[in-house]
Amino acid sequence: MIKGKNYDTGLHSHHAIQISMALEDTISLETESEKFIGEIIVVNHQIKHALKMNRGSLMILIEPDSTEGQALKQWLGNEQVKTLACVPELKRSLMEYDNLKKEMKNEIDYLFNSIVNCITEMDIMTMSVNERIRTCLEHIETNLHSEDFSLKQLAEAVFLSESRLQHLFKEQVGVPVTSYIQWFKVLKAVKYTLGGLSMTDAAHEGNFADSAHFSRAFKGMFGKSLSKYLNDSRIVQVIFI
Repeated sequence: MIKGKNYDTGLHSHHAIQISMALEDTISLETESEKFIGEIIVVNHQIKHALKMNRGSLMILIEPDSTEGQALKQWLGNEQVKTLACVPELKRSLMEYDNLKKEMKNEIDYLFNSIVNCITEMDIMTMSVNERIRTCLEHIETNLHSEDFSLKQLAEAVFLSESRLQHLFKEQVGVPVTSYIQWFKVLKAVKYTLGGLSMTDAAHEGNFADSAHFSRAFKGMFGKSLSKYLNDSRIVQVIFI
């Protein structure tokens, strides 16, 4: 969850489904072929886009394989981008939380669920991911740093051939397993950076060769460098839910 002002990016794409919300006025978003303006703009995963949010805004990046992500994927269908108006009840909830902090877990969880439920109007608890893929995601999180971590080892852990794992993973998660691993590495390194580690140490924790490799991967996924985020930290908050 990213909350702040003057949040602009270059053209980029990432694994997450993105919800961008205007706290004041509207926001604009451009894909490679179209421009959208609205109070709420939802972008499907892996869609190239650029944001322009001059005033107060809230952006949420959601893992497509989560229950919330499954609901959003079903709601989006084959559409790349959807815009909608922010209902008064949700707008009031957004304005209540002027300064979100990671310690406000219950409040942040409530706000997050309110946003997803309002958009999808679905029972998100009915959504599910194939159990083997769920195990695969957990294995990546737990064993990414292991010396023997590989696609072959990952496939063996969930009792699938490498080709079957790659097919099922792409079908369920929406991206190749190698792309997801790269996404997970970036998020892990970001968490360590926000936790106070240097870019170099955070890059190693994320299993990158060096900080330059981490920086290139981050900018490709988020449209601006991590150092730019950190320089704007007084007006931009980043919270992991």
